[in-house]
Amino acid sequence: MTAVLTRRNRQIADSATRPYITKSAAYTIKPYETFVNASISGGSFTLTLPNVSEAEGLIYTIRVTTQRAAATPYILTISDGGGSAFWQGNIQLFRIGQFAQLLSDGERWHRIRVNAGAPRAFDKYIHEMFKVPFTLANASAGGAPLGTTGAINTLLLANGNYFNYHIKGAGQTLVGPIWVNPGINIALDLTDDEGSEWNHGIGTDTPYQFTIGTDPAFFARCRFTIADVSGTDDCAFGFRKLAAHQANIDDYTDMAVLNAISGTITIETILNNAATTSTSTTQSWADAATHSLTVKVSAAGVVTYEVDDAAPTATAAFTFDSTDVVIPFLFHLHTTTAPGAITLLEWECGYQS
Repeated sequence: MTAVLTRRNRQIADSATRPYITKSAAYTIKPYETFVNASISGGSFTLTLPNVSEAEGLIYTIRVTTQRAAATPYILTISDGGGSAFWQGNIQLFRIGQFAQLLSDGERWHRIRVNAGAPRAFDKYIHEMFKVPFTLANASAGGAPLGTTGAINTLLLANGNYFNYHIKGAGQTLVGPIWVNPGINIALDLTDDEGSEWNHGIGTDTPYQFTIGTDPAFFARCRFTIADVSGTDDCAFGFRKLAAHQANIDDYTDMAVLNAISGTITIETILNNAATTSTSTTQSWADAATHSLTVKVSAAGVVTYEVDDAAPTATAAFTFDSTDVVIPFLFHLHTTTAPGAITLLEWECGYQS
């Protein structure tokens, strides 16, 4: 007796012999094409799933294999092919390695796993909550971190994110941050005129550098706690021009920061190596309080500020020069007054939505 292949059996047989395809333009996926490589280096397009009833029992994997090498990404959209009792909305992918896996039960699509993100995360984006263990090393020589003046050490988190920190002052006995869960205490030695600067590197290959006039609008945001605000000469967060580390924050040629100085949140800016301009926001930082500081920069270099995700009470105008390359950084120095812990809880930077 000859076996009769039903439509469902034919789909499974075809899937076994033709498991994957590659597409770079709009296309409706056939039921047996269960693995799709998508190339979006040439433009945005939509892949449409097969009718949910024809895909019953099959799992579809769609992944991005090439992306646009520019600041504004092209988008791959995955849409419903019809017949589904419920569709959660289109899926959008834009970066190499992002993918979606969906299963049809004949009536609706189930999202097994979707590895996606917002377009602002394209290429230059980090969001670190400091919730995982980390390792420390000297960035130049390797091995254990150093507390000598000017040493550059690296903090590598288990999730792959990393930060460099530059030792300020006469040298440190404590050579690295302490994981306090949540967050990390970066105060190091509680000694007058000692501290550190945190960034993602100062080389030309640092992943989180932004060029005024070339990159779209970008931002940096840091949430942290200061145990004793009277102990901070500087506790500044924002952007500075990409250049070698300086011992004093006022020695940078160009910067725009929010600086918590002895309990007062101050806007400080430097343009073209001129003197530092300071403007009080009239807002205060109390002992043991947690706040978030955000600095936003338009594509043209215009800077705006936020304290706890809202515009400060008082502000100041500032614009970076076109072609300036800037990086996010946090800079702190202690005073003679008994300083305390400075605990990083969250760090985020990238393109604005």
